[in-house]
Amino acid sequence: MTAPDAIVSLLENDTAVAAIISDRIYPLYRTQEAITPCVTYQLIVNEPSNTKIGPSITDQTLYQINCIANTFTEALALKTAVRNALDYKTIDGIQQIVFENESALWDDGAGLRGETAYKQEYSIRENRYRDWE
Repeated sequence: MTAPDAIVSLLENDTAVAAIISDRIYPLYRTQEAITPCVTYQLIVNEPSNTKIGPSITDQTLYQINCIANTFTEALALKTAVRNALDYKTIDGIQQIVFENESALWDDGAGLRGETAYKQEYSIRENRYRDWE
């Protein structure tokens, strides 16, 4: 399982997250027509763990998760549910997901749209199995 697959799977299968966003989880960005609350995710950096005999079999990645909601209270509930769903989790092909930091997101149009958002970053150690033959 890849890191993006793990993020989506863990969030979709968490009852607290699903109660808030259903299945509204988008890679990279959301369209203007997308319904909030929702979550977006994107890769920030991928650092391979190179070996002496070949390409990396384990990557250390950093993913940004954006929790976008209609109200401040809803955003707080969503960011808490997302963190509980992802932090210190393991899943097939993923050694561990670790919460790194969080901050409020702001853009000039957010207030006009009536939205509140938080950005969270997670380190994900991902196995990259290779056929060495």
